[in-house]
Amino acid sequence: MLKISDILKKNRKKREAKLFSSEKKIDSKEVRDESAKLNKAPQENKREEPLKPRNTEREPPSISSVKTVKSENADNKEAESIYKEAISLSQQMGGLSSQNWELFYKSAKKNIDRFIDIFESDENALLRFFFSDYCSSKGYLYQHAVNVCVLSLYISRSLKYSRDQLRQIGLAALLHDIGLIKFDDLISRNKRFDTEDYNEIKKHPIAGRNIMEKINSNINIEILDVISQEHERLDGSGYPYALEEKDISEKARLIGLVDCYEAMMHVRPYRDKLKSEEVIKFFTQQKAMFEYKFIKALIDLVGVFPITTPVKLNTREIGVVIKQNYQMPLKPVVNITHNAQGQKIDALKAIDLASNFSIYIQECFMGHKIKDEKNSE
Repeated sequence: MLKISDILKKNRKKREAKLFSSEKKIDSKEVRDESAKLNKAPQENKREEPLKPRNTEREPPSISSVKTVKSENADNKEAESIYKEAISLSQQMGGLSSQNWELFYKSAKKNIDRFIDIFESDENALLRFFFSDYCSSKGYLYQHAVNVCVLSLYISRSLKYSRDQLRQIGLAALLHDIGLIKFDDLISRNKRFDTEDYNEIKKHPIAGRNIMEKINSNINIEILDVISQEHERLDGSGYPYALEEKDISEKARLIGLVDCYEAMMHVRPYRDKLKSEEVIKFFTQQKAMFEYKFIKALIDLVGVFPITTPVKLNTREIGVVIKQNYQMPLKPVVNITHNAQGQKIDALKAIDLASNFSIYIQECFMGHKIKDEKNSE
């Protein structure tokens, strides 16, 4: 059985032993700042500051100049439009009431059906947005909900859930953190939670269930279970009720995993995004907390280095991950944009690491090391 943590540890030792002694060390903060420009979600009326020219002589290239080769349908304006619509819909949850519930439900169902259809034609079209930076300062509330919906659908689809089940999972994922709206002032602070803050935030699943029961007394019980249980963990270490495996709904187990993964992979007011391989390592070490089949599906589908990740290979070439190889999470397809001398190449080329075992990813340019789950949500 593949042990991601062991492989990562081995590769990390290799990287440390083979770092280029003759090459200037990359400023990790500079690379993170510049690589963030690559992964922006669609935004409107945004003015970009022009990049200053850089002297790249004898240095690895600036990641701001690295561009991804788009997948076959990645230019799909429909995917971008639907993703934007879903964010707008998510922003309406703050004013959700019994009077406007039916309209919200119909719009949400339409969005979810369109998400499912897009995955059928191009699975990367929506994942490209999932790994992008938040569009606004409130992304941790509203865009987060959309991202959890997208990835929950992606994983569920791979596990052969029916379309009706996918619709329920999508709606539950979209609504899973509705209770956090009541705690927005607390979670938007630019500081880590102390014990008092954390105990207060742990009330949001109950608040969310109460909100939904008032809005629609006939709402599907599975959706209510997701809202109140998605922070529960199989070993009883979760909240608000410290439920154990047999008492937690399957959909809550799935969405709880995706919620945690999405939070770790994105910025929060009190921390930067985390490093993708460290996030995966965290989940492989927490099999007592999360459902194994969902952890495995996440790693198989998303990989250790997600699409859009700027990476350096052991060949000293730089590129961007454009595709995963199923069940080979350390061996994605990388689009090479700069050669070993740091020169931008005219004709982009893709290297399938699954077919080139002597080539491996030596470094990726995003995130920080993992801390703990407590302050990652």
